[in-house]
Amino acid sequence: MEKLLIVDDEEIELDGMAELIDWQSAGYELVGTAINGKRGLALLEEKHPDIVITDIKMPVMDGLAMIRATQEQNADTIFVVLSGYGDYEYTSQAMQLGIRHYILKPCDESKILPVLEQARAELHERRSNAKKTTEMENAVQRMAPMAREKALRDLLLGRESWNRMPTVAENLGGGDRRILLLLLHTREGIDHLEQYAIVNMMAELLPEGGLLADTSVSQDVCLLVDAALYDQLTPAVERLCSEFARFRSGILTVTGSARGTVAQLAELYEQAQRLQAAAPENTLTLLERLNAEQHTAAHLMNYDALRAADSYAALCFACSKILLSMQMQEISPAVQRDVCMRAVRYICGSAPDTQAAGYAGLLGYLADSIWQHRTGGEVMTKSTRTEQLILREFYSHLPEKELTMQWFARDILFMNPDYLSRKLQQLTGDKFATRLTADRIEIAKHLLAEDRDLKLSALAETVGFASDEQYFSRAFRKLVGMTPKQYALGAADKQILSHGKA
Repeated sequence: MEKLLIVDDEEIELDGMAELIDWQSAGYELVGTAINGKRGLALLEEKHPDIVITDIKMPVMDGLAMIRATQEQNADTIFVVLSGYGDYEYTSQAMQLGIRHYILKPCDESKILPVLEQARAELHERRSNAKKTTEMENAVQRMAPMAREKALRDLLLGRESWNRMPTVAENLGGGDRRILLLLLHTREGIDHLEQYAIVNMMAELLPEGGLLADTSVSQDVCLLVDAALYDQLTPAVERLCSEFARFRSGILTVTGSARGTVAQLAELYEQAQRLQAAAPENTLTLLERLNAEQHTAAHLMNYDALRAADSYAALCFACSKILLSMQMQEISPAVQRDVCMRAVRYICGSAPDTQAAGYAGLLGYLADSIWQHRTGGEVMTKSTRTEQLILREFYSHLPEKELTMQWFARDILFMNPDYLSRKLQQLTGDKFATRLTADRIEIAKHLLAEDRDLKLSALAETVGFASDEQYFSRAFRKLVGMTPKQYALGAADKQILSHGKA
């Protein structure tokens, strides 16, 4: 039921409208009457009527002045104006104030109620629109944090470039703002409630304004912090890990990128992500605190490729590329073993101790540990064990120049060469020599993409060719369509383009 106020200086008209119409039956509550605009304005402020019927020409304060004063207070009251013949000037002014409803004097119930119904319909429409606007504004406010998180996530994953999302860059202080990215991980994953708790704790542990933004990627939490707080991060993270353990059984692994700019977000995220494989739990591992050898090993341990391998053969091949990359970069055996154990722990949740050393030993450790975890430790048939043995030994000896079908069958696996040849073709889809050459060239491509300045003689020898650059180059060109040097230059150009887009 709408509240109604009537304002008219003609008492006969005022009393007639107030008393002769059954307002209750018509769906209105008459909350008062006034004989001039000043009294009407006072009742407006006191009673907050929904609809006001008002005369225009009145003493003390006319209807137009009362309407203006009410509109200045942003009230949503609907006005219905009483006008007589010859009131065109006043009616015109009322129209300028947005008044849409008029009743021509003299008036009675038959004139008043239809106009009031129009006013009531406008009131309902206006309030409905206002409600929708408010709901939309509230929804936008609720969605704003999620939108900011998504925008930041797209930047981290390289789906967007910061110069195409200027608002995000501005919120972080501009594309040149110096920042550092922290990546927080647990084996079980971090849910939204835990992310909320982590963000609030870090905001308290760091100086005001030190935590710039947060988002989540694959159940890991990413925090962007002011690079000026670099020296304060370790105690803050240690306290966070301690507090986190009080309400959650999972143990945090926290890694930090190098210090960089907002424009380098994708690169900083990749740095922190790669460190996870080599990072101890319940503490902070910062990229800038690793020595050069540890840094390189962490970069080369491509655990995404290990997790993506969809067969035991693909897994062995991924391990081969990683380990030969480390060998080419002269990573020490101790660091290689350490980073392999940490990769197994990261992917599998735990890592058995191993004394494995060298390319072949670490390949077997990586491939068997990860595959056993992936298959749930199911008991293998004799046939499956044989197949895995063939593949593991094939990739374990892939860099050796002596690797031929006869030698592999006779001296390594002690199998009939014809049987082994058929079995290997069944497992890889290619004949022995074809698969061997294709995989060696593919690894050479990978190594050139990592470092285009590699000496071709060293590269050829690393992947199993004799240190004959011409023979290696011919084999490379036959499969790739260009020389190793041409390929290296092309790979470098792609890296430059990708960094430019980022």
